[in-house]
Amino acid sequence: ARAAQYKKRKEIFKRAESYVKEYRQKERDEIRLKRQAKNRGNYYIPGEARLAFVIRIRG
Repeated sequence: ARAAQYKKRKEIFKRAESYVKEYRQKERDEIRLKRQAKNRGNYYIPGEARLAFVIRIRG
């Protein structure tokens, strides 16, 4: 039981590390694109999360 718990904890930690790595990469990409646009004299507009509210009126 203890070995299984250790293995599971290690797996969870690895998954968390991969998420951290992914978010750091996204941050770096954002910064790189901003700098690239600035050097070319353009503007960089970051992508925003889209949210839709749907309301059912009848039926």
